[in-house]
Amino acid sequence: MIFTAGRVPYASGPGVPGAMDSGIFFYQEQFDQPGIVRNYTKWQYELTRPESVAFALERAFQVASNEPAGPVYLTYPRDIMMQPANDVRMPTARRTNKSVQPAIPEDVVQDVARRLIEAERPLLLAGRNGRDPESLVPLGKFADLLGAPILDSFDYANVDPRHPLRLVAGPSNHVFVGQAMVESDVLLFIDTDLLYLPTQTQLAAGATVITFGLP
Repeated sequence: MIFTAGRVPYASGPGVPGAMDSGIFFYQEQFDQPGIVRNYTKWQYELTRPESVAFALERAFQVASNEPAGPVYLTYPRDIMMQPANDVRMPTARRTNKSVQPAIPEDVVQDVARRLIEAERPLLLAGRNGRDPESLVPLGKFADLLGAPILDSFDYANVDPRHPLRLVAGPSNHVFVGQAMVESDVLLFIDTDLLYLPTQTQLAAGATVITFGLP
């Protein structure tokens, strides 16, 4: 998501298009307007030169679309918007191509694989991997290979809903789901915000917790 907002102009002198020509600008100004949303955005940028329009748009789309995807906030002072802007172009796929995520070290992959293979009661907990639809089938096959139930959240469709090993983290299934976590000896959390609530769920003694997800 990319959202924009106007801002009180910088210029206050006569003859400048878009300058502060009304009293409302003097008492309506937010001294840190991006601060209103800074804690909820990936990036915020204020346009101070018309020559930066192309850069701002390209950067905004690139940051917003790269994982973990998130909102971007752009602000445009009125006097800057009144100036002519040259070479403005909408970003192309080549300019906003997704970044390559860092690979997991090979020794870590081997260690995780060994723990899951040797587990007697492994459990997969899927949070938001469904943002990438191509992850649904591999996750289902991974569960089949391990014989591990998949605790699927309500956030996304993380695995085929007809998969026989899929559990649903809903109120009607609360006891069954909670029991699955308590009895598991290796738990793999896949792109989840919240692992579990220690005040409500006590894992088995010696249980191994592995988290895998986006930064």
